[in-house]
Amino acid sequence: MPTALTLQGVQERLDKGLLGVQDSLGTLAPGKLADVVAVPGDPLQDIRRTQQVFFVMKEGVVYRHDKGTSASAVSPR
Repeated sequence: MPTALTLQGVQERLDKGLLGVQDSLGTLAPGKLADVVAVPGDPLQDIRRTQQVFFVMKEGVVYRHDKGTSASAVSPR
């Protein structure tokens, strides 16, 4: 399966309303729920980029894993 289809699979399911939450998810916008995984570069060009996660934001809380430490929450500014 092409990388883009793999990464976009969940988005397409949301667009079709299969989860019943399409009004709250699917874009980064005020008032919507968004979980973000930050990786270097474009994972559509190289799926291995997903192995180098800078941080994860879940429900407005940023989680980072610095070398030599366990994952920790970082308060939003």
